[in-house]
Amino acid sequence: MIESVSRWLHDGDDHAAAKLIDQCDIEPHFIDLYFEIGGGRDYEVYDLVVAAPRRVHITLEGNSELSTLIENAIRGCAESEGMQVRGINWIPRTASASDELDRELGLTLTSFDAEHVSRFWQKCLDRKSSDPDGAITVARSMLESVCKHILNSRSIPFDHTSNLPSLFHATLDCLSLAPRQQTDDAFRRLLGNCQSIVNGLASVRNDIGDAHGKVDGELTASQFEAEFAVNLAASVATFVLQQSSVATSPAGSCGT
Repeated sequence: MIESVSRWLHDGDDHAAAKLIDQCDIEPHFIDLYFEIGGGRDYEVYDLVVAAPRRVHITLEGNSELSTLIENAIRGCAESEGMQVRGINWIPRTASASDELDRELGLTLTSFDAEHVSRFWQKCLDRKSSDPDGAITVARSMLESVCKHILNSRSIPFDHTSNLPSLFHATLDCLSLAPRQQTDDAFRRLLGNCQSIVNGLASVRNDIGDAHGKVDGELTASQFEAEFAVNLAASVATFVLQQSSVATSPAGSCGT
């Protein structure tokens, strides 16, 4: 439901409210089933529990208008899904180990001057639980964007229609990180495994991402698989971005 509420708020240009709800979780709790007298219709009534981090609680405590806006959006989206909302209860959301990893990776990715990379990362987080197939597709797109960002920043020409493995190979080559460029056997194997991971991410995206249409019975991703793919993509992206920031080769001097 978080994604539909966020989308509704963004559609109304309420971006500050959408940014707050993106940090929350919404859990419906069934209360009762009511029947409309003489109408033949029944209603499922729920209480909604919104788990929010402390920074969201602090923001909303000082802005009742923003709080009302978000709650109205939650009620409207819940009712569109057939739920009659009796009450909305806000509770603290404590950080899990996964949340901390997401935060650390996010800080690294958003610290670089590439707005599109940050945007893809936020989409990965938004979709991991509600849309695992989409999260895998966006993770691949994020890694592609990182490679193109690095190549562009060093004035290295590349084909914009190239697939992810080709872009990643060119990026490693530009940063002098290609396996063939290494003298240490262990590091050569490690970088070769990184290439295998990227090849696997591209393959998984084609097999169980949402890049292509699916029919009933085809394989779809689980939340665990999406979490795994997104974190792998973010780790690889973080590694090459960090290496790009400390590399000393002059722009345009690397081979393709």
